[in-house]
Amino acid sequence: PPVRVTGSPTNATTGYRAAVLGHSPTSYYRFDETEPLQLAADSAGTNNGTYQPAATLGGAGVTSDNDTGVSGNGTGPVMIAPSSAAPTGSSSRTVETWFKFGTGQGPQTLIDYGSGCCTHNTDFTLSAGGYGATWLNTGGWSGVPIGGSHSNILFTGYSDDRMWSTTINLNDGAWHHLAVVYDSAAVTITPYLDGTGLGANGAASSTAYDAPNLNTTASSVEVGGAGKVSNDMYQGGSAGGYGDGPLTGKIDEVAFYPSVLSSTDVSND
Repeated sequence: PPVRVTGSPTNATTGYRAAVLGHSPTSYYRFDETEPLQLAADSAGTNNGTYQPAATLGGAGVTSDNDTGVSGNGTGPVMIAPSSAAPTGSSSRTVETWFKFGTGQGPQTLIDYGSGCCTHNTDFTLSAGGYGATWLNTGGWSGVPIGGSHSNILFTGYSDDRMWSTTINLNDGAWHHLAVVYDSAAVTITPYLDGTGLGANGAASSTAYDAPNLNTTASSVEVGGAGKVSNDMYQGGSAGGYGDGPLTGKIDEVAFYPSVLSSTDVSND
């Protein structure tokens, strides 16, 4: 597999795409279309997505093979894929993406699927950015979403939400790689940011749950935003929520795997 350097995957023409497909993803989106009426091609199968009004196509992507990415304007998802695009229920999985934020931005939603309400761990939402907050374990955060260099990764599962803090500045205008691995046998969820593991399970939103027993509902898969905001108290800055809104930046190379990728696999993608 290719060796990844800071900021972008190398040898993308034969290496990066081949490495992703070598892990047998359920779906894989490179966003190399140029017209919004085109389908977002699934390079791994038939789970083609539909571009949304918030998307701008044709900008430079993360790879060096002239493949493009997609930009979001902060008003909603950039792409919606069918429910078959992502693993659901309690199954093991890995969700992977590259993203680039501008400077001074607050937290943003990268991937969102599941019910959004109202049963334990039926949602699967990944957000990143500046939160500047920690759980009180009494039903809320001790702070509010902020921009700047404060960086966190947030998983929202509904009634079992987890945060990982990192010293990596996600608002530096550079590409960053995120892979989140759920191991159903070990009952752990572990994010890897720019190839570095942030630890299993993170800071939990409730002391009632010792482990993240996922039970993700099948739904459409939204990239770059949470279209089901009205059904999810945690999205879009609604009352009592975290304020993580749709993507204002770029996203590329989104892949969903029905398996647990190892730390070596993640580092080599």
